[in-house]
Amino acid sequence: MGWDAYAKPKPSGEKQLKDFKAIKKSVLKHAPYYDGGLDSYYLDLSDTAQALHEMTGWSVYDEYGWTPDRVKGAWEHAKLFGTPPREDGFDTTDACAYWSAWFFLKACAENNLGIEFSY
Repeated sequence: MGWDAYAKPKPSGEKQLKDFKAIKKSVLKHAPYYDGGLDSYYLDLSDTAQALHEMTGWSVYDEYGWTPDRVKGAWEHAKLFGTPPREDGFDTTDACAYWSAWFFLKACAENNLGIEFSY
């Protein structure tokens, strides 16, 4: 078992996860594949963990996870400082990791979800 980041809905939260259906399509507009965890509302790959850390500047090994407010702050930081891989000659692993993390974080922030980490 390795690193994972789970979208953490409020107890009544299944409705909050509906936007995740569009994430895969969004990632595939920028990369040839996506982090397979997105099929079940989480991130799975260590490369995606690194991308999430780099775009937010925050630890993705936080034993307490990120509250919805912290996720919103991370998203604001990522919008200002996240640097996407170059379109020309990009590494497919980097593109998959970056865009999977980007759209996962965006969906969590927009749906008022926390993120829980396991490792």
